[in-house]
Amino acid sequence: MQLASWVFKKIPFRGHDESETSRNRGNYIELAYFLAEFDEKMQTHLESATVFKGLSPDIENDLIHSVGSVILAQIKTEIQKCMYVSVLLDETSDFSCYSQLSTVIRYVNSNGAVCESFIRFSDVSKDRSAAALSDLVVKELKEFDCLNKLIAQTYDGAAVMPSELNGAQAKVKEHATDAIFIHCYAHRLNLVLSQAASSNA
Repeated sequence: MQLASWVFKKIPFRGHDESETSRNRGNYIELAYFLAEFDEKMQTHLESATVFKGLSPDIENDLIHSVGSVILAQIKTEIQKCMYVSVLLDETSDFSCYSQLSTVIRYVNSNGAVCESFIRFSDVSKDRSAAALSDLVVKELKEFDCLNKLIAQTYDGAAVMPSELNGAQAKVKEHATDAIFIHCYAHRLNLVLSQAASSNA
């Protein structure tokens, strides 16, 4: 499980050009052909299969979803054994103006090690209000059966997040009263560096 988790969290499956003439067809296809060099049955399959080779984008996507499900199930199991969790959220817009919210759950596992597990990206382009973001947080924490274990929530300084009256953190706190809000230190550092750079320009 640890190897699979490392492999599929750290490198992309797909390549930009997966055609047979490409010099780099992506990690999935390249790995399949690499393994075929050491496995005669795999090599025969890749050379002779006419209907199903297992290298199509659909198969890759199915594998990505399957591996993702296994990893999330493992994270759920670890979270169920821990006493407390915190949630970290960060929203960013990509080049096509889609807003993606990343969700990370931080906890101490049964071995006493601090773990930060990325859960998913969520498209929040349609509604970035405090109510919508807090509903998303509560829904995801309920999915992992850890809303009652939430003791901290960390967001950046976007206006809809930190407000004690109507911000996302206040609305989450209605469901988890012990969930204190901590301003993201990485975001604070980014603000300090931005201000320092602009004052020296």
